[in-house]
Amino acid sequence: MTRAGRTRASRSRCLLQTRRPEILARLPADAGQLAGVGFGRDGDGGPRRLHPAAVWHLAFPQEVLNQWASRNPLRRRQPSWPVNAGSGRQHLTSGFLDQTCPACGQRLHRLLRLDPVPAGLGITSRERVEFAWCPLCGTFPGAGYARHAPDGTPEPLVDRPRGERGREPEPAEDWFIPQTPVELVRLDDRWRRQDWALSNDRENPHRAGGEPTWIQDARYPACPGCTRTMSAAGQIAIADLWDAEGICYLLWCDPCAISDVIYQQT
Repeated sequence: MTRAGRTRASRSRCLLQTRRPEILARLPADAGQLAGVGFGRDGDGGPRRLHPAAVWHLAFPQEVLNQWASRNPLRRRQPSWPVNAGSGRQHLTSGFLDQTCPACGQRLHRLLRLDPVPAGLGITSRERVEFAWCPLCGTFPGAGYARHAPDGTPEPLVDRPRGERGREPEPAEDWFIPQTPVELVRLDDRWRRQDWALSNDRENPHRAGGEPTWIQDARYPACPGCTRTMSAAGQIAIADLWDAEGICYLLWCDPCAISDVIYQQT
């Protein structure tokens, strides 16, 4: 690439990082470049934001924060970790649902229960939503899709019958922290976007709304119901809930009431 070409490419990347729709609409950006800044293409070719502008961080009980800070001292007094004081609406994370994975029989692990769903998250077809996944099958392609009943309960959409891989249910309940109440808290604009490499083991990556803190490449799947690109609804750092690493990203198609859970790790 010539020097002039490198300059044009650098300017284009800088304009992409503005994340301003009126600028993105004028750039000849491909789908991957747009997804990297949280946008897709509408039917008319214009940019569509793939995540809500509103961001809430999850506030955990003080005893849970103390436990995590004992392993990750850089979190102590870090301003992106608000404390759940029990004064607001109590949502839930972790714990297990009564539903089982149709592929392996394991009980589904709760990632985040929003009850009720906050306004501005892009979820309007359900007043309550339970995001859950199978920790044994969650890394298989397509295993994270679920259709949500009118009360928000997920019904997994798995394209392979139970036992196809010969896997028996394991006592995964022993791996995770118990069901934990959380609050949704608005922090200042400094924490609207976070970088995984910079925030890992320091900042609070547990969020509802906002642009995902992608560990790998940005990934916005097509809804299996209508094929429209799904939007991000939040993320939960599995490393805090059990002895693992990575983030579970929560995706949503509002017309179909279908969610997807995408797991990424380093």
